Amino acid sequence: MEAELAYMAGLISGDGHLELGRNRVDIRIYPKRFRRTIFKLARKLVGRGGNIADKSLKVRITDRKFTKTMMDVFEIPKGSKSKIMKVPKTIMHAPRKIQNAYVAGWYDAEGWIEVDKRRKPSYARLRFCVTNREICEFILDVLQKNKLGRAMFSSGKRFCVDINGNERCEKFMREFPVKKIGMPSAH
Repeated sequence: MEAELAYMAGLISGDGHLELGRNRVDIRIYPKRFRRTIFKLARKLVGRGGNIADKSLKVRITDRKFTKTMMDVFEIPKGSKSKIMKVPKTIMHAPRKIQNAYVAGWYDAEGWIEVDKRRKPSYARLRFCVTNREICEFILDVLQKNKLGRAMFSSGKRFCVDINGNERCEKFMREFPVKKIGMPSAH
């Protein structure tokens, strides 16, 4: 399994929507620069056979094989999926590089960076917040294997994990193939 495919599965799990009848995957993506990056990655993964469209706030992938892979291999349910998502078995038993890529996709969908510039030197914190406890526990587990995450906490109806400190945030950016770092957050 390719790390880029695992990344895309994480991103779609967080911000995507599958329609099997239309063999279509829509991924909500902001900002435009990030959408272009994901458009290029989708083109690489799907190849010439699929139809990739850059819509106003989403990338649309129309390809039967790709949609079936997301559903069958990565166990992404069609329609509303937040509460019923499970960590795919292929990801649970995958090498660390693949797990890191999957978590990076989740970060780009549901994570953001905060910088406290009042402190000298400034202090960074990365945060993941998801509505699914099992997914958050898996994210925490992968972060702990990489000596990054410490604990999960709830914030309203969401479960969150923080990576605190400049060194840990920099390590996350080096070891996880995120694509949205340095871009303004929608959170």
